Parts: sequence; structure tokens; C-alpha cells
Amino acid sequence: MRMGGMVRSAFLTAFYGLCAVSLGSAQQIRFAYPVPPESSYKVIKDVEYGKSPSGRLLMDVYRPATGTRHPTLIFFNIASGAERSNPFYASWARVVASKGITAILPDLRMETAVQDYVALHEYLAKYTGEEAGIDRNAVALYAGSGNVSRALPIVQDRRSTLLKSAVMYYGSASVTQFREDLPVLYVRAGLDRPAVNRGIDSIVANALSQNAPVTLLNYPGGFRLRDAERRRTVAPGDRSDHRVREDDNGGGISVGASPQRTRVRCSGARDGWALP
Repeated sequence: MRMGGMVRSAFLTAFYGLCAVSLGSAQQIRFAYPVPPESSYKVIKDVEYGKSPSGRLLMDVYRPATGTRHPTLIFFNIASGAERSNPFYASWARVVASKGITAILPDLRMETAVQDYVALHEYLAKYTGEEAGIDRNAVALYAGSGNVSRALPIVQDRRSTLLKSAVMYYGSASVTQFREDLPVLYVRAGLDRPAVNRGIDSIVANALSQNAPVTLLNYPGGFRLRDAERRRTVAPGDRSDHRVREDDNGGGISVGASPQRTRVRCSGARDGWALP
């Protein structure tokens, strides 16, 4: 029962928190979810989770202010150093922590993302402390946009046993087999770039043919917030020009219509880590 509640909480927190973005002008994107009180969370910076030939691998942890171990959500974003806690991801992490879930923003470098994630996986699998608020038995992962191409093959790898659920936002990846033991929420922005949505549609069709625990959530009026001028100039009802730039480091979607939910179930697994 607790694990089921953790999965639902991670999905809902990620979904509502990551949709909570607003457009103030063509040059400015702001986070519109209510800012949680600072008393509701704690931030632990620069926690070492591993080493690499070039130095230490660090993560920033945003945890609830009270309690010991909490369901934990990894934000899979290609960034390191100060950039791993950029304003958008830090905002999401604060909201997650204020809702009773510990958020992790780790160093993940583009050239060594798989190796960095493996180091994080091994660290969390052995973690027994309470200070960081991490529950190693209740870990989920979120990835959005270009990060999905790296994250989805990793989470579908049978060695990624730490994860109990995952959330993927408007991105595609090359995956041939899906695990039967990993619930995944896949969010599709209906007015995203056609090529992106074709990739998602292909993934969903493959998942449907295999019968794994994948839930697809489609927003017919949803699109990225990275092309503000185009959004302002497209005529109402005209979807042909609702195309936006690919944002390799994630971003938000704007929701303009009620969601359509489709359930997909699949089975199977892949061997070994998804190395490039």
C-alpha cells in the first residue's frame, strides 16, 4: 500500500508541478506554481554520490522539513555544477519537497550520463542515512524533452532495480523492450513538434504491443513555452504552425484543453545498462 501511494504521489506531484508554468512575455518564462514556504523544505547542497576521473559527482537534495525518510524523485537533467540547480529545476524541487517527497538534482554530464546515473543508482541503493530524507525503497525518476532520449532506455534497463516508477515528458527515445515491473507515466503535448509526437506515438505503439505498465496522458492543447512569439501570432484554431524548438534541457508545457488519458500495458525487459 505504501509503495502504491508513493507511485501516485510522485506522478501527481511531477505532473502538476511541472505543468505549473506561465508565460509573462516573449523573453520571460516564469514558474507559476505557488512558491512553498521555506519552512516546508530543507536544501542540502553538494552531496557527493560518486567519483569520476575528472572529479567528484555531486547532487543537491531538496527534502521535506520534517520526518526521516521520504519517497524520493530523481530529476534526470543533463547539467552539472551550479547548473544542476538552475532556477526552473530548483523551483520544481522545492515544490516536490514541500509536498512530502525528497527531490534529487544530480550531476549528469552529457558525455557520461549513463555512467553518472549508474554511480547515483549505486549510491542510493546503499544509502541508509536519514539526514537527506531519502527512502531507497521508494524512488521514482522524472525526465523531460531531450533528456527522455537518455533517461527512458536507462529506466527500462533491467539493472535499474532501484526505481519503482518513472515520469517522461514530451520526448522520445529508442527503446525496443519494456519492463513489466516499472510503472511509467508518459505525457504528450498535442501541439508539440510533429517529429517529437511521432516518436512518442511509435513508443506507445510498441508498448501497446508488449503490454507493460505505461500510462499515456495526452494534452490536445498542450505545447512548449519556448516559442512565445509563435504562440501569440498563430490564429485561434490553427494547429498547423504550433511547432516549437526542441529544448534539450527540459522546459514546460502549456495546457489549453482537458487531458485525454489512454492506458497502455506491456511486458519484457532489456539486458545490461543502456550504454551509448
